[in-house]
Amino acid sequence: MPQPCLTGIVSTVISGDRLVLDGKTVQLLDIKAPEYHEPDTAYTTWPHGAQSRAALADITNGKTVTALCHEKALLPDGTPVVSLFTEDDTGNTVHIQQFLIKSGHAFVWPSSRNQVQLAVLYRLEEEARLQKKGLWASEHYHPRQVPDDFLQAGRFMLVHGTVQSSQTVKATHYLNFGADWRKDFTAELPRRIWQDIPDGESFTGKNIEVRGWVDLRGGPRILVRNPYQIRLLNQPANIEAKPD
Repeated sequence: MPQPCLTGIVSTVISGDRLVLDGKTVQLLDIKAPEYHEPDTAYTTWPHGAQSRAALADITNGKTVTALCHEKALLPDGTPVVSLFTEDDTGNTVHIQQFLIKSGHAFVWPSSRNQVQLAVLYRLEEEARLQKKGLWASEHYHPRQVPDDFLQAGRFMLVHGTVQSSQTVKATHYLNFGADWRKDFTAELPRRIWQDIPDGESFTGKNIEVRGWVDLRGGPRILVRNPYQIRLLNQPANIEAKPD
């Protein structure tokens, strides 16, 4: 179970999903905001990146924030991946990840396997997308439909399509979205991830979403590192929000 590990005032908001709390940099669990980079760096801020950063700053500015740390939830550089909570002006608890998703300032990006929390976040994201809130007002972030839409390598994308075939080769499972895996979109899953997807064998012929970073391995590919990066479309999540 996650435990409170940091409490204090936020000193710096780095981006829409990363800040400095009690002198320690933390990353928000299960979400990804459009990336923000200072103007004097070599990197380019994504569309809506500045607005997402401002939204996180606004909800945490001058308020006491508590982080729940999750066992072994660390980025490769050692940054803790946490759930964040604060209070609004009426004293009600605010789950900061849910606030950012609901207001359209972040995507769902599964880093945990908390099925209840992720179902809530996905539901809030869908509502924000349909209402074109925040980042969803930009076509830059609209889901791409394969095989019709172009998939750009190096971008974080939401990809929708029908699985044409599914196969395991050695320690890797492939979901193929076209007749030729050498040029069509493929989702690649290590076997340990594939084994944790309920009803994965029934995906062939189904319309699903895969989200993540697109690269090229013959055709465009997303390497799936968490089973909740994949979901059946048109499957409502009737789960009430609960603290993580």
